[in-house]
Amino acid sequence: MRTAAPFLTALLLAATAQAQPPRVAADIAPVHSLAAQVMAGLGTPELIVPPGASPHHYALKPSQSGALARAELLIRVGGGYTPWLEDAAAALAPDAAALVLLDAPGTAVLPLREDVVFDTAPNDTPNDTPQDTAQDPAQDPAREAAQGAAHEETANGRDREDLAADPHAWLDPGNAAAWTRAIAEALAAADPANAATYRANADEAVAALEALDAELRATLRPVAGRPYVVLHDAFQYFGAHYGVDALGAIAAGDNAAPGPRRIDAIRDTVADHGVTCIFAEPQQDTRLIDLAAEGAGARVGRLDPLGAGIPTGPGHYAATMRALADGLAGCLAQD
Repeated sequence: MRTAAPFLTALLLAATAQAQPPRVAADIAPVHSLAAQVMAGLGTPELIVPPGASPHHYALKPSQSGALARAELLIRVGGGYTPWLEDAAAALAPDAAALVLLDAPGTAVLPLREDVVFDTAPNDTPNDTPQDTAQDPAQDPAREAAQGAAHEETANGRDREDLAADPHAWLDPGNAAAWTRAIAEALAAADPANAATYRANADEAVAALEALDAELRATLRPVAGRPYVVLHDAFQYFGAHYGVDALGAIAAGDNAAPGPRRIDAIRDTVADHGVTCIFAEPQQDTRLIDLAAEGAGARVGRLDPLGAGIPTGPGHYAATMRALADGLAGCLAQD
């Protein structure tokens, strides 16, 4: 697979512009959804990892290997989220261009958190504007600060994909807006004849993200600041954007099994802070949730950053975000 400076290796396709849209593959369902919106009326991207599977450990099926082999543009999150995919792409699609979304301009990147209890306590209110004011979710002072920090690291000679970044960045709708525009520019460079359509589709998709953002703020505002615990820290971007950050995580990471000390610490946290909701994910083993909740009287809810069970396609991203907001608010509102 070709590599180049951070962000748009996809621009290398400009020299070989074609009349037909390029064949596109996306790593996960939320990213596939954004790409499908940008390609509306022109083509359909293919999905590599289905939403019910774990992106961290996945064995490609023949159909997915075929999709990857056909790809002329591979769109992926980056940041080690699908650690096996880069090697697979190098073997199956060595001539495909790559769009690494964590490197896209306008992306706010947050660091990984591994502590039992996070340094940032749950906020009392969402950052940004009142719930009845729709604006581009990428325009946010907190996001600008995160972007500035990431730019400083990159300017000092470190590729952002090599940093200890939290890869679940699509759960910030501002990042989704930035990624939508990045996908449009990559496709416009690859297929100049249809550039205007890609950009118009991106404008429409970003407007829909603005409306979605306002809707989710209204859903979550009543439960802002209420403490909850997650199985692992997959929801930092969502929590930071909407003022509903988790208090802590049972596991230190996607692939880290907690030891007895961490389990004891999370039980103490649940008891000390009056945590009433602990959230599992469909891709993860829930036995750890049961250990943490044992004797605490906490309800066990379900949050899914990948939208398992939600049909893939253009509407998948919005439906996944609504399911997150409804699941979080539904459990926390019972207090």
